[in-house]
Amino acid sequence: VEIQPEGSQPPIFCVHGGGGTILLLASLAPRFGADQPVYGLQARGLYGKVAPLRTIEEMAAHYLSEMRQVHPGGPWRVSGYCFGAIVAFEIAQQLVAQGETVELLAMFNGPSPIWIRKWVWHGNQPSQRHKQRRSAPLTKAQRIGRALREPHRFRTALVRTVARPRTRVALALGRPIPEEVRESFFFGLHHEAEVAYQPQVYPGEILTFYGDGLYEDPELGWGGLAQGGIRTFAIPGADDNNRQAMMEPGASVVAARID
Repeated sequence: VEIQPEGSQPPIFCVHGGGGTILLLASLAPRFGADQPVYGLQARGLYGKVAPLRTIEEMAAHYLSEMRQVHPGGPWRVSGYCFGAIVAFEIAQQLVAQGETVELLAMFNGPSPIWIRKWVWHGNQPSQRHKQRRSAPLTKAQRIGRALREPHRFRTALVRTVARPRTRVALALGRPIPEEVRESFFFGLHHEAEVAYQPQVYPGEILTFYGDGLYEDPELGWGGLAQGGIRTFAIPGADDNNRQAMMEPGASVVAARID
């Protein structure tokens, strides 16, 4: 997907997160400047018509073939957001195996498969667990009061209630399935792919960008998998999810370190 196609520099390619879309690049891409092309790699089959890919190796090979449509030869600049970091890692491995030059491999809040198999998500880290603790269950009156203060909860409950019948109707009529159902499917598919992937040591360098306070390990579990070493960059702010690294002020921090 063309995010910012103009510029004389080798393009930066960024692989989608678990949900499959590349919408978060809209904030990050302009921060690289007018001379830096940026392309997003969106999940195959995200909007139907073709079957989605189910392994990291298949995704990397397919995305690399797409990348060559706009950039036939190196040097290559590859990155990945969240889940996409693992696919970007495999793309870089395939490029090196083909004798190509990878001058950038960057992970944006993208832990390794080793980290994921250990922690699953950032909320399971010891430093994060206290934030996830729940108080005693709310009473019925408290739930009603909370819903009145936060009307979006009514919509969320309604969406969950009607998602399955809406999906059946959409499939029967040949129409797009509800967005929340599609997203849930791709999150599940991509999680299966990431935990199954067995990374090999990469001969180059890796850059990791992580939300300050969001991850305990600045290397995001990639330690020992890069012969060229790992450079880590904390993204300041009160981060409580992966998306904030791709928005301001985090986006400017990322762009400045890559530039």
